Amino acid sequence: RSFDWDHRDPAEKITHASRPDLITKSRKGGVVSLVCNDAKHAALEHIEPVLKAEMDKCDLLCHNCHGSRKPSKRGRWDACFP
Repeated sequence: RSFDWDHRDPAEKITHASRPDLITKSRKGGVVSLVCNDAKHAALEHIEPVLKAEMDKCDLLCHNCHGSRKPSKRGRWDACFP
């Protein structure tokens, strides 16, 4: 795994509670859960608008940066620039 989708606001992440028709209970939600939606066998044209909206809520980070940012709850990388 090289990259991770990092939600700018974790409260806006799509989950099973918000979209049970697309996210199974065993998944954490977000972009990966939509892409790996093998249990629901959702057609791409059905999930594509939701997937694009979910990706728009995210920053694409390298896996190492994502992993080091989450436990320390550091802000967005560009938050310190005016």
